[in-house]
Amino acid sequence: MKLLYRKSIARHAATRPTYIGAGFLMAVIAVLGFAPESIRQLLSHNLPPHLIVHFHALTYVGWLVLFILQASLAAFGKIDTHKKIGNFLIFYGALMFILGIAVTLNRYVYMVRSGDIEAARRVNLAPIVDMLAFPLFFGAAVLTRHQPELHKRLMLTAFVVSIVFLGCYLTYHYALHKYTGEHGKKFVGTHSLSR
Repeated sequence: MKLLYRKSIARHAATRPTYIGAGFLMAVIAVLGFAPESIRQLLSHNLPPHLIVHFHALTYVGWLVLFILQASLAAFGKIDTHKKIGNFLIFYGALMFILGIAVTLNRYVYMVRSGDIEAARRVNLAPIVDMLAFPLFFGAAVLTRHQPELHKRLMLTAFVVSIVFLGCYLTYHYALHKYTGEHGKKFVGTHSLSR
């Protein structure tokens, strides 16, 4: 069985750049999307007040690093190490899911407690939809980890679901800034963004 697994990896070595490149692509998108605002908040001493937001950010950065590492290990035939790290990533993926839900709900609760009920009603719950799709594909990838071709396709699908959400999230915040001229200000009214 181990020999067949190694032959499958060798046979599909041409796909190496796809999986490794996908990891680097998401890392670049995340850095370009989040770094400017994070740096602005840091320099203005206006960091998000909740520790969970920072832990969430560090956990997702760790996920990107581990995804690239796992793709590289599999692509270069280091399957035993890939499997060992993969066992840890099963729990890490569950942690990401829990943190993602917690951060989204934390934002909602914070708005309600601060008395901004209107903003709380408009909270974009799209992150929860993404966070429900990710564990489905991730869980399927975990269950098929002994079927390399299906496993890597499911991992890539889970990854693409995350990239789609990241793209929507960053587009929303870009449009928010363009429309309001301020960071973190909510949309008000029904005006067109094309002005």
